[in-house]
Amino acid sequence: LQWNVDAINPVIESGRRNIENIKKKLPVVDLTFITTADKKLYTPFEPQKHKIAYIPNPVDKSIETARVFENPSPQYDIFFASSPQAQRDIGKKLLTAGEIADMLQQNLPHAKLMFPRLNAPSADGIAYLELLSKSAMVLNLSRLAEDYLYSSDRMAHAMGNGCLTFIDRRTGFLDIFKEDEAAFYDDEEELLDKISFYLQNPADRMGTARKGWQKYHTLFNETKVAAYVLSLLDGSFNQKDYPFIK
Repeated sequence: LQWNVDAINPVIESGRRNIENIKKKLPVVDLTFITTADKKLYTPFEPQKHKIAYIPNPVDKSIETARVFENPSPQYDIFFASSPQAQRDIGKKLLTAGEIADMLQQNLPHAKLMFPRLNAPSADGIAYLELLSKSAMVLNLSRLAEDYLYSSDRMAHAMGNGCLTFIDRRTGFLDIFKEDEAAFYDDEEELLDKISFYLQNPADRMGTARKGWQKYHTLFNETKVAAYVLSLLDGSFNQKDYPFIK
């Protein structure tokens, strides 16, 4: 099998590149996994000829070990890791990480931001996980928010470590998570309102983050996702065992 964790929307350059990378291997694999459940985007892979399936970004209890929901006052309020120049979609508005940081600072001047590669050095591996463990809230932003159930693995990192995670409703993740398991928003105004609310109400932030952490570790843990992969490979897949598959 092959699996691809990046966007496959042809509107963006990286999406077109990922499509071509996946297509190159289709003739020699039995199964292709993609972290996008938007089946209209599967067309380039000729799903009538090749088996294509959605795979969620998993968490692993030996890696995502933090429980930030237990901390009423983490060192940082808002975390977002991205290239400073890369544009991200907030309610159909494209902003760079720098512009997002400026917008947050202007509207929430007392918020403590942690934006690696922008106001701090780049952080990878254990350094990245340590920063997450010190961050109350995480922005889960993609280049496009309209592809059904697509997210980079930052969503697994954030929710898996117990950070309150902000998610655009257009992603469709409300089909899996409830409004009290993550911080869902429609646009920039609602995003700012919710950040402001949770900054002033740490108990609510902790409660919502805890529920999201529990749900993510229940549905998308390392053994559950591995069993799902194997079930599709050996033909034993049963829909009721995997409620994230629609």
